[in-house]
Amino acid sequence: MIAVGSKGKKYSPRFQFQVVLEVLKGDREATEIALLRNFVEGSS
Repeated sequence: MIAVGSKGKKYSPRFQFQVVLEVLKGDREATEIALLRNFVEGSS
């Protein structure tokens, strides 16, 4: 698992793979996906 952000949230390999697939599909920008999944602080 990889820790992300200052809070050290951990995401499973399966979840990480799903997010990468979303980015590669190109339907949304990586920044939009990050905001939707609350990867960016202050986006809640």
